[in-house]
Amino acid sequence: MKNIVYKMAVLAVCCFMISKSFAQYPPLIEIGDIYCTKPGPGKLDTIISLRDWPTTPTASITLSDGQTCTPQGVVFQVNKDGMSGLIVHKFVNNLTSNNLAWISTSPEYSTNIPSLIDITTIRSVNTSYSTRLLTYVYDLNFENNTNLILQYYVSKATAANCAAFYCRNLGAGWGLPAAGQWNTLYSYIPEVNASLYLITGAHQIPTYAVNSGYITDVYWTSTEYDASYAVTFILNTGAHGGGGSPAYPYKYNSYKARAIRAF
Repeated sequence: MKNIVYKMAVLAVCCFMISKSFAQYPPLIEIGDIYCTKPGPGKLDTIISLRDWPTTPTASITLSDGQTCTPQGVVFQVNKDGMSGLIVHKFVNNLTSNNLAWISTSPEYSTNIPSLIDITTIRSVNTSYSTRLLTYVYDLNFENNTNLILQYYVSKATAANCAAFYCRNLGAGWGLPAAGQWNTLYSYIPEVNASLYLITGAHQIPTYAVNSGYITDVYWTSTEYDASYAVTFILNTGAHGGGGSPAYPYKYNSYKARAIRAF
């Protein structure tokens, strides 16, 4: 009898430890999971597993605590800890045309931004990054880039004339992707689009399957090339350049912007 009681006690302790372990270490976040905001001060955010999301397009869901959760974007990068990474916003600034400048006002569109490391500087101090693609991939700092752009253009930038301002105007934490982060996003477009399809009204990232033809979309990055140029990402080539568009067009040229944020 004592042996049975002892075994039951051990089993109970094991069950308690397992449940405590799961409480301490929640399920890891995956690419394609959906980022939502809940009502209240600061609009608390949460990430919903794609497995728990409805299988038909949905504008919002009700959580177990009774609060309504509104989707804002999709996870496209998960870091090694499994609990942090990057999210792409559900909307692009304009679905049908390239109409937004990096900055469109003069003389801002022809001046270097102080403290923002540009591609020409990266090339000069990192000689191993000799190719254009590797140089662009080297820049992953969208938050710092966006902050510096907005600080420099503080009196001139609006959501209508500055790609970085448009992204930050979506809310705290959102910013214009650095060149290297567009490379990561491009690698997971199928997974991201599958989740965007399940968000009512969301804009999928154009692909040959989505567009049924040639892709002309060009997106700004927050990576500066030099005083007059900034770096774009070209969807039809999946690289920085090609498709009839330069890798570093004039800052006043019109392209698209899609925001990302960290979690």
